[in-house]
Amino acid sequence: MLRGLGMRIIFLNISDYRHYHNISSGPIGLAYLSASAKARFPEIEISIEVDPDRIIAAKPDIVGIRAFTETYSQSIEAAHHIRRHLGKDLPIWLGGPHINALPTTLAPIFDLGVVGEGEETFVELLELAHLGRLTPDYLKQVKGVVYWEEGQRVVTPPRETLMELDQILPPDRSIMKTWWPPQQGYINWPQPIYTSRGCPFKCIFCIFSLETQKVRYHSVDRVVTEIEDILRYNPGQESVSIHDDLFALSKKRLYELTQGIRSAKLHKKVSFVCMAKASVFNDDMAMLMRDMNVSIVTFGLESGVQRQLEYLKGPRNKVSDNRRAIDICARHGIRMGGYFIIGTPTETHSELQEAYWFIRDNYPPLSMAGVFRLTPFPGTKFWKEAVERGIVHDQMEDWRPFNYLDMDKRDYLFFNENYSLETFKEAYTHFCSLMDRNNLGISMEDHEKRLVGFQEPVYLEHLRQLKQGQSVLEVSGFTRMSASTVLEDLDLDLQVTRLKPWEPFEAVQSQSYDLIICNFALEQMAQKPALLLSRLNSCLAPGGRLLIFIYNPRHESVIMRLLAGAWDNELWGFKPFDMYTFLTPEQLEKNLMDMNLKIESIQPLRQDAISPRESAVQPQVQQVLSLLQTQIGGPPLSAYREFAYTVLTQPKESKPSDGRHFQATRQLGESRNFTLESTGP
Repeated sequence: MLRGLGMRIIFLNISDYRHYHNISSGPIGLAYLSASAKARFPEIEISIEVDPDRIIAAKPDIVGIRAFTETYSQSIEAAHHIRRHLGKDLPIWLGGPHINALPTTLAPIFDLGVVGEGEETFVELLELAHLGRLTPDYLKQVKGVVYWEEGQRVVTPPRETLMELDQILPPDRSIMKTWWPPQQGYINWPQPIYTSRGCPFKCIFCIFSLETQKVRYHSVDRVVTEIEDILRYNPGQESVSIHDDLFALSKKRLYELTQGIRSAKLHKKVSFVCMAKASVFNDDMAMLMRDMNVSIVTFGLESGVQRQLEYLKGPRNKVSDNRRAIDICARHGIRMGGYFIIGTPTETHSELQEAYWFIRDNYPPLSMAGVFRLTPFPGTKFWKEAVERGIVHDQMEDWRPFNYLDMDKRDYLFFNENYSLETFKEAYTHFCSLMDRNNLGISMEDHEKRLVGFQEPVYLEHLRQLKQGQSVLEVSGFTRMSASTVLEDLDLDLQVTRLKPWEPFEAVQSQSYDLIICNFALEQMAQKPALLLSRLNSCLAPGGRLLIFIYNPRHESVIMRLLAGAWDNELWGFKPFDMYTFLTPEQLEKNLMDMNLKIESIQPLRQDAISPRESAVQPQVQQVLSLLQTQIGGPPLSAYREFAYTVLTQPKESKPSDGRHFQATRQLGESRNFTLESTGP
C-alpha cells in the first residue's frame, strides 16, 4: 500500500439553498469515493463543501466538483472562481450525472472528468496524482475518464461494471457533513442507503432509457450492516431513505430484506422511505413494507392520462395500475407520494386538465404530489428527440434552462405543440397549489412517531394482562401502531388477528377474542360506528375487554379550522379512504351502553405532551375557545387540548347487565368526572 499521501481533497457539491431536498438528502455518491480513496491512502483528507469561497480559504491539493446538468453552468463558474484564486496548477476534476451522459461537454476549466461509476477510477487518478503522472500519456490508460490533449477532448473506453455490488466498499459516512451558509453552521446530512444499483425499465425521461441496465443487489447482510453503521454515525436519525433507482421491484428480494431487518430489530429503531413501481406493486409487497417499517413509499406515476403515460413509460403501463397502487398503500396505512410529468410535446390542453384532476381526485389518499415539466436530460431518449427537434445540442453554453425545479421566465425549454407557454405557466400554478399540500414532510413523520409513542405504553399495559395463548383482534385504521410489533418484545404468545375497518368482517366474526383493540377504526367506517361496535361486541369473549382509540373532534385545531370555514382533517394530516365519522366520548359512551358494555375508564391519549407549535399558538386559541364556550357551553377548556382518547370497557359479563349509567374518570394532571350530561360542539 502506498503511504505518505497527506493530500487534501475537497468536493464541491453545488446546492440551491432554496430547495429543501439539498439539505434533507446528502451526496452519498461522494462518500463512496471517499471510502475507496481512504482504503488505498489512509492518510488522505477528504471533505465536502457547498461554498466555493470556503474551498479557496482551505487551499486543497485537489478539487472535485459534482455536477448535474441543471447545475453544470454554476459548476463551471465555481471552477473559474476557484482557479482565479488558487492558480492554474490546481487540479480541478468533474464528476456527476452530466459528464457521465455527455463527456464531450467537458469545459476547458476542468482538467478531467470521471465517466461512469467512479470508485475504481478515482483511486487510479489519485495514484497518478501521487506519482506526478496526471499527463495524457498516463491518463489514456485509465478507463472511464475524459481529459484534454492538445486542445482536444479525449474519452477513454468505459470501465467494466462491477457486477458483485458487495465488492464496492461501504460509503465513508464520516464526510456526510458540510458548512451550510444559510445557517452559518455545520449540518449533518441524513444518511441514506443504496441496497441496489440500476433499473431495467426505459422511461423516456430517464438516464437508463438508452441502454438496458441489469439490477445489481447488495447482500442482505451488507444492507443490515450499513443500516447499523448509519445509526452509529447518526444516533438520532429516525428514518433512512433508500436511494435505489427502484427499490420494491421483486417480492422475493423484499421478503429477504424484511426478514434481515426484522431479525436485527432495526425496524424498531428506524423507519424507511423508498420508491416502488405501480405496475408490479401489490398487497403482499405492502404488507412486507409494513413489517419492515416503511413509513413512506413514492411512485413514479408520471401521468393520469393513458396516452401520455404510454409516451413517457411505454405501452405496458396503465393509469389503472397507478390508482391500484395508491389504494393498496391506503389500505395498509402507508403514506405515499407520486411524481408526475407534464408538458410533453403532444399533450393537449384537455389532457393537461385531466392530469390535474387525476392528482386532485386522488389527493388524498396521496400525501404528496411532485409535478415537473418534461426536461430533456442528456443520456435520455427525450434528449435525442429534443436534439432532432433542434431545441438542444451538446455544445450549449448555458445549461440553466434544464433546472426542472424552477419556472424562470428567462430560461425555459418548451416543447408543446398544442398550447402556448403562457397557458402552460398558468396551468402550472394550479399544480403548484397541489404540491403545496405536501404531507410527507418532517412534521407528519414526527406526528406519527409521537402517536406511536403515546399508544405503545397503552398497548403494553393491556397485552401484558393477557395469558399465554389468548386471542387478540386488532381493527386498525391508518396507523403504524400494531399489537404484533409490541409483542416482539414480550415473552408472551398471543394469537393476533388484524383487520382493516373497510375489510369484510365475516373472516373474524366466527371467533371470540379476549381483547379487541379498535385503533382509530371507527372514524373510517362508511357505515354508522354502532355497526362496527356491535360486531366487535359479538366477537368479545366473556371476560374480554374492548380497548378503543378515538380522535377528539373537539380538538382546538379542528375548532379553529371550522371557525375559519375549512374542514380537511389537517389536524391528523391524512385521510386514507377518508374519515367518515367522528365520535365524542359521550357519543361512544351511549353506543357502548346500548350494548350493555360498561366503561372502566376514558383517558386522554397523551400525558401533557404538547408540541412546540401548539404551545406557540396556545394563548390565542384559548381566547377564542373561551369566547365560544361562553356562547354555547360545553366541557372544560382542557377538553379541547386532547387530540385523542383511550376508552376501556369493563370485562364483558356472561349475562347482560341492566346498568346504564356510569362515571368515567379521565386523568390529565388531575382526575375529572365525565358524564352523559356534558354536551358541546
